[in-house]
Amino acid sequence: MNNIAYCAGLFEGEGFVTANKYYYHEGKKNKRNSPQISLGLRMSDTQPLDHMFETFGGRITGPYEGTNKLMYLWTQDTQAAFTTIIALMWDYLSDRRKEQILNALEVRHPVS
Repeated sequence: MNNIAYCAGLFEGEGFVTANKYYYHEGKKNKRNSPQISLGLRMSDTQPLDHMFETFGGRITGPYEGTNKLMYLWTQDTQAAFTTIIALMWDYLSDRRKEQILNALEVRHPVS
């Protein structure tokens, strides 16, 4: 099995990318100087999340109340790791997912 292709398939099906403009500190919402891009994967089964963690690092949190089951979350928000992970998975991702990633990068580094 191609490990990167497997991870890309997980991300393609259940993953998300966000550009977070805010962070919370001591219960107060603060604006970042530059948005932080994060990759994530939300699932009820922790085994695929463990695989993402073993492959790319990051963190796993949960459980959280889902609609009808407990959910867990893998996230990676280190900017250097984001660049590496996307470069490794890029050829396996759909055009739709690539567009989401490019949109998040546009938020992080606006083109004038």
